[in-house]
Parts: sequence; C-alpha cells; structure tokens
Amino acid sequence: MTSHPERDFPYFGEVTPLLEEGLLIPFYVDGEAVGTIWVVAHDESRRFDAEDLRVMTNLGTFAASAYIDCSLEKDDLLLTWKEHGGPSLNGAPADEGFGTMITRRLVTHQFGGRLCNDWEPDGLVVHISVPVARLKA
Repeated sequence: MTSHPERDFPYFGEVTPLLEEGLLIPFYVDGEAVGTIWVVAHDESRRFDAEDLRVMTNLGTFAASAYIDCSLEKDDLLLTWKEHGGPSLNGAPADEGFGTMITRRLVTHQFGGRLCNDWEPDGLVVHISVPVARLKA
C-alpha cells in the first residue's frame, strides 16, 4: 500500500486529481512476479483496508491462473497462454470445444498463423505464432 504514489513514481504527479492512495498487488507465475494490479483512490476520505487487500490478492491469484506471455521472433508475434492451478488434466479432450475451434480458425485462417495446444497435467498451454505483417491495419 502506498500514499501519494507520485513520491515514488514521479509520472503520477501529472495525474489530476492527485492519487491519494494506491494498493499494488503483484501476481506470480512459477514463483516469478509477472504483473501488478494497481488500485488507486483519488479521494482522501477513502482508505484501503485489510478486506480490500484480501479481495485484490485473490484477484491477483486469479489473474495468474491464465497467464499470456508475448514476444517477437523475427517476423512473428509469439503468444503463449499458460493455465495452472486448476484441476489436473489427462490429455486432450475427446472433442474440440467451441472456444478452441474459434481460436484455431481465427489464428490459422484470418491471421495465417499456427496454433499448438499442449494439454499438460497442470493445465493447458497454447502456443500461437502469427506473422506480424498480418496484424497491421
């Protein structure tokens, strides 16, 4: 929790009205911090409490349960979606679900990319590769 975050983050000094208080909740994947949820208050009469911290920590845990990593490799945008913390998986399902079908069609037909699903015991890992040229307007 921080009061007047512009003291530590000078770029917040330009925000109006000024931030009175901020609650920063990091979220982790495999023990590594991969993102932060910021909740801010502009009203000095509003103060965050332990319940706010509990709710936002749970949100951080939820956010980390399906994490997307993005990178560029040559002329391709690479996306890796990793799910974890859910029920154990026993391989790919017998039938392709609607979401998987839509994602596969979108990636391969509309963007000319590739998609690979790895049904790991800890959760689904989806690897997507899309030519950057196909993403330009």
